[in-house]
Amino acid sequence: MTGILTSVYFPTTDTGYVIGSDYLTSRGVLLKTIDGGTTWDTLSIGTTNLLESCYFTNASIGYAVGYKGTIVKTINGGMSWDILQSGIGNWLHSVFFTDANTGYVAGGKIFKTTDGGTSWIVAFSDTNYDIVSVYFPDYLTGYAVGVNNNYGLIVKTNDGGNTWTVYPTNSYCELYSVCFPNAETGYAVGSQGVILKTSNSGLTWTPLVSGTYNDFTAVYFTDTITGCVVDNSGEILKTTDGGTTWTILESGTNNFLSSVYFSDANTGYAVGDCGTILKTTNGGYPLGIKNTPTTLIPLKIYPNPGFNVITIEYPTIRDLAHLSILNLQGQQILTRQLTEPKTKIDISTLPSGVYFVRVINDRMVEVGKIIKE
Repeated sequence: MTGILTSVYFPTTDTGYVIGSDYLTSRGVLLKTIDGGTTWDTLSIGTTNLLESCYFTNASIGYAVGYKGTIVKTINGGMSWDILQSGIGNWLHSVFFTDANTGYVAGGKIFKTTDGGTSWIVAFSDTNYDIVSVYFPDYLTGYAVGVNNNYGLIVKTNDGGNTWTVYPTNSYCELYSVCFPNAETGYAVGSQGVILKTSNSGLTWTPLVSGTYNDFTAVYFTDTITGCVVDNSGEILKTTDGGTTWTILESGTNNFLSSVYFSDANTGYAVGDCGTILKTTNGGYPLGIKNTPTTLIPLKIYPNPGFNVITIEYPTIRDLAHLSILNLQGQQILTRQLTEPKTKIDISTLPSGVYFVRVINDRMVEVGKIIKE
């Protein structure tokens, strides 16, 4: 597919779901496997909006969330989806359910449902805080991460989302993902290679040495000491000693990776840009590429995130190569014919947000994503 895959979830060993958005059609995308990722079927998900996170309470009932407060639900294993009238206008980045009826979504604020998504209330809100990921190790205890004035932010509830406590991290970064393999031990990751760990249920957080300044986009731990993180350059890092040391795994891709999930200690999946789906069956040594289209070559875009000017590197330049920048609704907002291997683009006038870059060249499509700060 010609798009970005943003979330992967396996409610059973063999049955899994991947969601995202197609670059060319600008529609939400849903892929399903029933054979552990050997084959994937494309299903209709009933929305044209970008989807960013999915969660299944069992093999049949699942939710996906994304742009403009989109929340969709299936009760038949993804064969059909209902658009829930959430009343939420925020861009939703994360969804997590503690049982069949009780769930949370994060998008600036934290929203909660107790009736399977029929209605939602604001569980946590502060104009200074931008919440992007939520995780509950048990029914009452939950954590969410994000950013507060460029500093990493962690909030915690002990009463099922009724009240929340803020834990400043003193880390000058943004936090994008959080995971708790048990009630005491948790990890949060984010920009500039930051990995934070708690061993006392979130009371204190210790920075770990990752060895990179790449932006970590997702984290998943199968137990308290064994876990993986993925980043914006296609790297996957693994630890087997609770984060004391990290090993870079051979992912086989340079694509932006958005999500990682393990269905058991050895079987894991990571997804990202250009329709990339990676699978490991031996804990990550190494991962193999599944369903990565050979006609899609990732562009080099830097700096990313960018503020004023970005450089797009396209080494295999040919005649009649056209570049387009599109917003999340698929609207083309900038076009240019490429004539050099490196092209500088002024993005200073663009509003802050996420944009798609598309290069069409000799019947080939190459895609990428930029974040405008």
